[in-house]
Amino acid sequence: MHGLFSVHVDNTTFALAIVKAFTRKPRNKITGYIELEEVEGKLEFCFIESIIRTVHILPPTPHNHRFVVQDLTDGDIYLRLSHLK
Repeated sequence: MHGLFSVHVDNTTFALAIVKAFTRKPRNKITGYIELEEVEGKLEFCFIESIIRTVHILPPTPHNHRFVVQDLTDGDIYLRLSHLK
C-alpha cells in the first residue's frame, strides 16, 4: 500500500488506497511460501472498504528472487480485494 486518501464528491466521501500490483504465483514446493511477481510500474486504486485482509510482503533476497507473502500465522493470508475472485 502506497497511500491512503479520501475524495469528496457530491456530499459523499470515498476512502481510497493506492496499492502496488502483484501477480500471485503458486506456493513454492520447496519453501511452502506464496510467491509474488511484481507488475513493474503498476499502481492501482481501490476502495478501502474492499480490502478483506492485509499482509506483509517481503522483498526479494539474494537467495529468493521473488517477493514472498509472510504467512506465518495463516496459510491462506494475502491481500484480496472484493472485486477479485
